[in-house]
Amino acid sequence: MRRTGSLLTLALLLASAAPAADTEAPILENPRLKAEAELYRQYCSACHGVSGRGDGIVAPFLDPRPIDLTLIKQNFEGRFPKYLVTMSVEGRDTVRAHGKSDMPVWGEVFAAELLPDDPDRQARARGKVMKIVDYVESIQR
Repeated sequence: MRRTGSLLTLALLLASAAPAADTEAPILENPRLKAEAELYRQYCSACHGVSGRGDGIVAPFLDPRPIDLTLIKQNFEGRFPKYLVTMSVEGRDTVRAHGKSDMPVWGEVFAAELLPDDPDRQARARGKVMKIVDYVESIQR
């Protein structure tokens, strides 16, 4: 748990401070996805890379390595499994095909960022998760 927290802290610091290391820019042209792209950049790009291909600046230090998010739809026979991706991002997907994961439980992270007495705290946290999932869906190859 301590390692995961340290990696999360490192990932967030690097994502906000370092220029993108990817050779391919993310899909940002769609103005409807501007907020979604920013959340992805802030929370996911350090591990998954700016373009989502699993080549973020923290990726070499992770075992297993982050997946290529642009291939999810292809790996599910042309269908984007929104529910499964949402559960994975939220952290409710506890069954790991390849053992332990250092992926943060973003649902808890987002809820913790909000005021504890906010009655809509869980819904707001889920909203962030859904925006990230929408962005990931938009970068499918």
